[in-house]
Amino acid sequence: MLKPTQDYILVKPMIRKQSDVLQVISHEKFTQGLVIAVGPGKFGKKGKLRSLTVKPGDLITYGDLNLGFDFYPEYEEHGITYRLLQEADICFIAEPESHAA
Repeated sequence: MLKPTQDYILVKPMIRKQSDVLQVISHEKFTQGLVIAVGPGKFGKKGKLRSLTVKPGDLITYGDLNLGFDFYPEYEEHGITYRLLQEADICFIAEPESHAA
């Protein structure tokens, strides 16, 4: 398994289940994934190490609105594809439900 450095994050993208009955064309620019591993963080201007806000097990949404194409490096191990991205590429972290509605 890869061990990310700096502010890099190893993510297992979530694959959407395709319908056998209905095919929908999506133009979404974001992808969801599960954080597998994170780097130690990035050094700031004053030389202090700033740790990342995400941790292994977090469900995240990531993407890039400006480029419009998928440019994240991929890594495959045991038939599972992982993506490598940076903390700045993460749009948000899905918070677990804390109470019933």
